[in-house]
Amino acid sequence: MKRILILVFVIVLFVHIVNFMQILFSPVSFYSVPPLKLNEKKIIIIDASKGGSEIGADSPNQILEKDVNLKVAQAIAAKLAANPNFSVFLTRNSDRTVSLDERLKIVTYKKAHTLITITSSEGNEWQKGYRVEFSGNNAVVEQSKKLAENIGYSLRNNGFKPDAFSLISSLIPLYNMTFSFLDMTGIYNPDILTISTNNSVFQLTSGLDPIIQNSPSPAVLIACGYITSISDLPNFYSDENRTKLAIAVEEGLIRYFSEK
Repeated sequence: MKRILILVFVIVLFVHIVNFMQILFSPVSFYSVPPLKLNEKKIIIIDASKGGSEIGADSPNQILEKDVNLKVAQAIAAKLAANPNFSVFLTRNSDRTVSLDERLKIVTYKKAHTLITITSSEGNEWQKGYRVEFSGNNAVVEQSKKLAENIGYSLRNNGFKPDAFSLISSLIPLYNMTFSFLDMTGIYNPDILTISTNNSVFQLTSGLDPIIQNSPSPAVLIACGYITSISDLPNFYSDENRTKLAIAVEEGLIRYFSEK
């Protein structure tokens, strides 16, 4: 029995290692963006997290997270606003404090089809890469999952690298299966469950971010990179890469709405 368990352990570990390496290093197969099938304009809310008195993390060269989040959100909003199929609204368009209630009221009042909140990660200098998250406690969790999957795929498709640190959990045998089971039994509620399908990378979070948890609309959080990493900051926050990121988000939204 012990030998069988060891064999199963080795096989599962091997599968996880292969999956991990494939996600990080395999080339992405490029695709043609499908035509957007709409019978009405889709309302998109772009939420720049932090702002005003909420500074967030700061980079080694004193670039503040609240400022970076706003610039990225504005770039995405500008790109989407140029698409006649979208109506786009920002929760903030300047450096001001916006409460969670205010942000959620905008989503509700505008009857948004999707909410995308932009944030930055804080970690060690060597950490880098994006994450796309959706909340397992969101009222429309399956739609939020689809949205996260499509945006995650489009980010990979446009050359962005996923957060390798968050993928480390995929090396732990039976990690996802074990904690999914414990979550269903009520024994343990996992904070982050890393998922990867079709070369996209996205995460299920258990209410870590209140806006995507409480949003009445399908909602995702995009952590665009590590603001605390000198090597990551220019890769994700240059004007060129903000434009590239905006293109990826637009393509992800088109894929998402075309599948509905």
